[in-house]
Amino acid sequence: MVLVVGLLAVVAIGFPTYRAFPRLADREPLNLMAKWDAEWYLAIAQDGYPWDGSPRHEARLAFFPAYPMAARIAGWAVGGPAAGAALVTFVGFFGALVYFYRLARQDLEASEADAAVQFLAFGPFAVYYSAIYSEALYLLAAVAGFYYFRRRAWMAASCWGIVAGLSRPNGCLLSVVLLVAALDARWRTKSLDSSTFWRGVVTSAMPGVGLGLYCLFVYRLTGDPLHWLRLNSLWGRGESSVWAMIQQHRDWITQLGFSVYFANFTTDFINCVATALAAATIWPVTRRFGPAYGALIALNLAAAISSGTMLSLARLTCTMFPIFLWMGWAIPPARRSYWTAAFAMVQGFAACMFFTWRWLY
Repeated sequence: MVLVVGLLAVVAIGFPTYRAFPRLADREPLNLMAKWDAEWYLAIAQDGYPWDGSPRHEARLAFFPAYPMAARIAGWAVGGPAAGAALVTFVGFFGALVYFYRLARQDLEASEADAAVQFLAFGPFAVYYSAIYSEALYLLAAVAGFYYFRRRAWMAASCWGIVAGLSRPNGCLLSVVLLVAALDARWRTKSLDSSTFWRGVVTSAMPGVGLGLYCLFVYRLTGDPLHWLRLNSLWGRGESSVWAMIQQHRDWITQLGFSVYFANFTTDFINCVATALAAATIWPVTRRFGPAYGALIALNLAAAISSGTMLSLARLTCTMFPIFLWMGWAIPPARRSYWTAAFAMVQGFAACMFFTWRWLY
């Protein structure tokens, strides 16, 4: 349904004329999912991370390998990296919904778990689960890792944790979240004996191990294990401080007025609102589901904001699954359909923006 909306937007609205955009094929439906960062993921899936002095090849290191490598493997079966990437996206998101429902049922009634899944799927920025992006695979790894960790299936949790660490830069933060879960179970709920607790601690380190493996690869390639992090400056991250960012936003609103700011910095406004709403859920999520769930939201927001830009923060919220878990519990059954409809409308707007090459970051 999201892709149908995107295709209708392409036909009705069209693309901006200020530059040419990459294309996979002559027929537009075949290009639909390949927007924005898809170009980078498909290039990595095609020929990896070549190191030949080309700035464009070097910039690929800012994109983590799990998703494009999975797309390459899937592409062997379905006819190429682009089709493989689409398959990984769809299968990954479906698997994430399955695990999310199972995880939700550990704390919620069946109807509440159903609602949580519904809110996640219809979330305002879930459009990225219909594109050649790493969000679907990361969500699958994070939710599955959390699910198996809570069930004390350490091997499965470790494997998914490594995948999470190799999927996105913030994947390593899952290590801290899982450690908080282990500490909470050990000292507050008294549900872990000493041996089980230390197995949990070792398992919690696996997302960090995934990041470490990628850093080792980058070190062998460039001599700098954090070169991937420094490359994020190409997208404006890390160029200013948090305080400078706050002052800049204050100056925009003070000097331009809110209406002019909204008209000229609409995407920035969307990112600010999404960030504020996500931050507002940290405490109620922590109260209802425990500190690990609240930590997942807080750590991801803090890490993103520390880059000194609001870039992609709305997109980041779509993978903060504790928000939707809490909504499934907190929103009364009579109001759920209204929330779903509102979410679907915003996601439709996001799809129109994204699939017609309008700035949504």
